Amino acid sequence: MPKSKENGDQWASSSRDSANRRYSPTAITPPLIPTWTARVYDELLLSYKRNIYALVPSGELECMNASDGRERWRARILAAPVATQFGVVSARNALRHSDGASLFNREGQIPKDSLFYGAIIDSQGRLLTIQKLRYSDDPDKLMALDAKTGAVLAERPVVTRWPFLGLVRVLEVGEIPGAPGWLFLAGRATLLTIDGGVNGKARGLHYLGYKMGWICAGHGRIYVASRRGVMALDRRAMTVWSSSEPVNRLLKGAVAAPVLTRTRIILWDGRTAVALSVGTGRLIWKSKVSAHKSGYKSVDPVGAGQVLYVVGSSAPGARDQIVALGLTDGKRLWSTKVDDGEIINMIAHKGALYAITWKKTAEGHKYTLTKYAPKSAK
Repeated sequence: MPKSKENGDQWASSSRDSANRRYSPTAITPPLIPTWTARVYDELLLSYKRNIYALVPSGELECMNASDGRERWRARILAAPVATQFGVVSARNALRHSDGASLFNREGQIPKDSLFYGAIIDSQGRLLTIQKLRYSDDPDKLMALDAKTGAVLAERPVVTRWPFLGLVRVLEVGEIPGAPGWLFLAGRATLLTIDGGVNGKARGLHYLGYKMGWICAGHGRIYVASRRGVMALDRRAMTVWSSSEPVNRLLKGAVAAPVLTRTRIILWDGRTAVALSVGTGRLIWKSKVSAHKSGYKSVDPVGAGQVLYVVGSSAPGARDQIVALGLTDGKRLWSTKVDDGEIINMIAHKGALYAITWKKTAEGHKYTLTKYAPKSAK
């Protein structure tokens, strides 16, 4: 099975990669200007090479040309998709990049009450996902599928060795970079680790006792981030360091998914960004961007090259500003205000930023996708 490549030419899943790092090594140098827009529906946004993928009002997945936004094709995707070298793949069906033709359809092989969560593409190019059976007490199932054919390569029930916890409902699966063959499985308050892939040995369990928060991985470690602070865990889910005081003191709103780079983990709450050392949890810098709260949810930030892009607010709950901060020191580099509603999602792809905005109109909810490219590139 060919290995997936880590580059700036794909945003394969909602958090970019199998470790939820939300960081692209390809630089996006501000100032940025809008170059095209497209009508979409919902906040799904993926990319692969020359293609951008989003849902459209018809409920189909649309493939757009990344350079000009023109439609390449539309087709039905039946579950949460990820972008792979073969096509856009879900646990139910898959579509070819070039023309949207079906690669496989597993609907006839899946129990009708099945739900799928946490789809990723691992370093071996396989689709990993969690299967749940609605209205059933059966344990969740961790599965590995061939991304080209949909064939089941491995599967196992997710049951812990700790009887007092009972069955653990898993919401997310991910890889631990720097530790080949190691996976993490996350529930609402429980983290499991496995050595050896889907059918490997359970090695660690960490029970927080409260809602888990956001999880990302790198450097052979797992990082759990929330307003309570950040914890770094090793492959056996043992605490390496914990940093709560600067996070509790500086972040007041809903914390978004973190950005993880080679040296830093960056948290964002809609008003303030905080960077901690990945090795020690020490505070490196803080940067207050906005005086206003971003509402009940902060938009997940994006790291690209040496720049961090966050979504700030010109008024309470507005989420209408794209702000660029230096990853090294947190200094403000540039900002712009969007005019077509509130930003709800943002990704980086091949030297440009793509953002989806939402606003309520007389005709209903309007979702717009906009490409922002460096001014010098136009």
